[in-house]
Amino acid sequence: MLVEWIEGRHATTALVFDLYGEYFRYTGGAAKLGALTELMGVFDVEPATVRMVMTRLRKDGWFDSAKNGREVSYLLNDKSWHLLDDGRPFARGTSTIGTAPGRRRSSTSLT
Repeated sequence: MLVEWIEGRHATTALVFDLYGEYFRYTGGAAKLGALTELMGVFDVEPATVRMVMTRLRKDGWFDSAKNGREVSYLLNDKSWHLLDDGRPFARGTSTIGTAPGRRRSSTSLT
């Protein structure tokens, strides 16, 4: 069961939140699906898996999505911003090292 969890959707979901929490949150909290798929391919995650996981995370209320023509972007919403903020030590005031700059919520900054 543990192997299935590590190799399955849960590991991919964890990677999504790692990428958004460590990188995309500092560029407005959005990423184009194509860019996200390419980046996750570096970690051997198949494009179909990325699409499935992002669709499920959106349906579960963790992300919002925006379309520009045929291009889809996934954006952090209040629920996911809250999760990322609460999951980081500096958000709780327990650390001053590496304190995150103020987050910007810009729909025009689609990575």
